[in-house]
Order: sequence, then C-alpha cells, then structure tokens
Amino acid sequence: MHYRLVASDVDGTLIDEDGTVNRNTLELMKRFREQGGYLTIATGRMKEAVVPLARTIGVNAPLILYNGGVITELEGSRHLVESFLDSKEAMASIMLAEAMGVGILLYHQGNAYTQQKTTLICQHNEKEKVSCQVVDMIEPLVKKGLTKILYIADEHIIDKLHEAHCSIKADSWNLIRSETTYLELLPQGVSKGNALRMLGEMLQVSMKETVALGDERNDLSMIQVAGVGVAVQNANPKLKACADVVTREQRSSGVGEILQRILQGELLINNEE
Repeated sequence: MHYRLVASDVDGTLIDEDGTVNRNTLELMKRFREQGGYLTIATGRMKEAVVPLARTIGVNAPLILYNGGVITELEGSRHLVESFLDSKEAMASIMLAEAMGVGILLYHQGNAYTQQKTTLICQHNEKEKVSCQVVDMIEPLVKKGLTKILYIADEHIIDKLHEAHCSIKADSWNLIRSETTYLELLPQGVSKGNALRMLGEMLQVSMKETVALGDERNDLSMIQVAGVGVAVQNANPKLKACADVVTREQRSSGVGEILQRILQGELLINNEE
C-alpha cells in the first residue's frame, strides 16, 4: 500500500446529503486502518461539529479543524497547533461585515459566538448540529484571540464582502470561500494544505504518501500538496480542474472509490494517473 495517510474534507465530500457515510466506505476505511493507514478529516468545522463523525469513521490521526487553523487530538482538549487572528485587523473586518448586515460567527477556544442569531446562522447551526452563544459585546472576545470568523449571508452579499476585503491591505488574514454563502477569515498562512504538511511531519509521513479529497475551493491547497489530490464527482469545477484524480462517484461513494483503489494498489504513486 503506497499511501499511508488519507485526509478527507467533510461537507460535500465525506458525508452524503443526509449527513451519513455509506456502509461500503465505512468498511473500506476499516480495512485501510487495519493495513496501517492513517485516516483523518480536514474541515472548516469546529471540533464539536465533527467528533461524532470522527468516531464513526474511526479516525486514528489528529483532526484538522477551522480550515487548518487547529490541529487537535480527537479525544481530550489538547491542541497540537492553533493559530489566531490579529485583533485589530479582525475588528476592521468585522466592521465591514456589520455595515453590510452580514451574519457573524466568532470562534474562540472551541466555542462559537454571535451578537445576533440570523436565520442563516440558525440554519448553519442546525446543519452542523452545534450551538452558538449570543453576546452583547464582541470586542473583548476579539482581543482574547479568535481562531476564525465566519460570515454568512446571501451569495451576492458575500461576493461584495469578499471584494471589500480584497481591496484592503492586510498582512494577517487569509480569506476562504468554503460555500457560496460563506466567507471565512483565517490567520495568515492558515490553510488545509499547510496543516496537512504539519500533520505529515508529526506522523512521519511524506506528502508523496498522502491522499487528500475535497469538493470546494477551500480544499485546493490540500489537494495541491498531497501526493494525490482528489476531487469528488460533485466538486466545484475549479477544484476538479486542479485535481490529480476526479472520482466517478459523488460524496462518500467517491471517497470509497479512492480507498478501494488504494487498497488494490491501483492509485499510482507520484500522481502517475
């Protein structure tokens, strides 16, 4: 088995529309682990939102959370890597979003906070099966250090917010579009790709021995650094264009397809597809 580490995105990749992973893929994951492989997830979600899934699929390597802002162990609360936004530039970003009436979620020490639960924020929380705390003042949280800010609004508003951020010279943030209605503000240098490199070093696994799977633009850095970068069939066309492999199947069936090829020695090393 050429590949020792498989990292999969969650939404749109590992889980189907009903939020589950199909049985065949779960069985292939078990076989991959039994043959000595490391299995993990790389997601924009917070830990609370992925622990049940991680246990179900049998993750046996640290988790990549917040689109690379945190690398943490599944059990326990110890973070192996954690990055924070610059407080002044985070406040400048928040002021832009507030002026546009955008929903704002702030992430601090594993919890989510907002000043107002908009309809879209409530839908986000329901989808990810998480909760957020309503606070009167956000500046004290910002000063303590935020892992991530998530802006949620209709797509055309998020497009405008993205453009407004791009017009500002900021040295400490990285912008991510994980969904059409989301804009995420991360610390500079944070990405799934950089986190995957760090995780590989921790596990003593080279990037040539790594497979990464995704479906959206926030997965691009990860599929570019991995030995084989995979876009599932339902992926954003821009991601498909950059992937080494595009699966025939969608979502969790596509993940299973790649695991089957790894186990059968049919996923060639060094991207020789």
